[in-house]
Amino acid sequence: MGDFNAKVGKQQEGEENILGKFGVGERNRRDETMIEFAAQHSLVITNTCFKKNVNRYWTWESPNGHTKNQIDFILSSQRGIVKNCEVITRVDIASDHRMVRACIHISRKLARLKFIKSQKKKKVNLLKLRERKEEFQIQLQNRFHILEDEHLNIDDRCSLITNIILEEAASVAPPNKSSKQKTEEDIEIDQLNSKESNSGKKITRQQERK
Repeated sequence: MGDFNAKVGKQQEGEENILGKFGVGERNRRDETMIEFAAQHSLVITNTCFKKNVNRYWTWESPNGHTKNQIDFILSSQRGIVKNCEVITRVDIASDHRMVRACIHISRKLARLKFIKSQKKKKVNLLKLRERKEEFQIQLQNRFHILEDEHLNIDDRCSLITNIILEEAASVAPPNKSSKQKTEEDIEIDQLNSKESNSGKKITRQQERK
């Protein structure tokens, strides 16, 4: 979210997953960078997904008041959770930009299921790691010896040490290969994701009919 200083314009062929049908402005080559950024990171520009009055699109006004553009955007990696996105017109923030807000709906059940599933994932076979602890210790000593030459602040060093331990543990004692069959949690997560996605599409169709 923020001032991207770019106009996205109308949706073009192949941009259905990036732009909605309500983009405004004329796009130039510099503005293409915005589209490329969204595509690269699988983001949707939510300002363009909801039909509004003309006065609810522009986010920036020139000092003389003659030029108005939509250059402030809210991007999301999950189109289905965004239920509305609009400019707030009645708030004076002493700026040439206007505030933009989005309304989102997050399924607590879906979030809980994803959390439970993430907790059940074991990236390291602890039993095997105990059996091969000497090999594990040697691997860590070799990595930590190289680390002594690194000039890092305390936060970066702590993060790097944590990553080294996890990487070497996974290398020495990888988890047992599990069945590819989906669990009940996987199936329920897929159903909830599909429901969120269809909800987003339904809202878009309703906006188009208005």
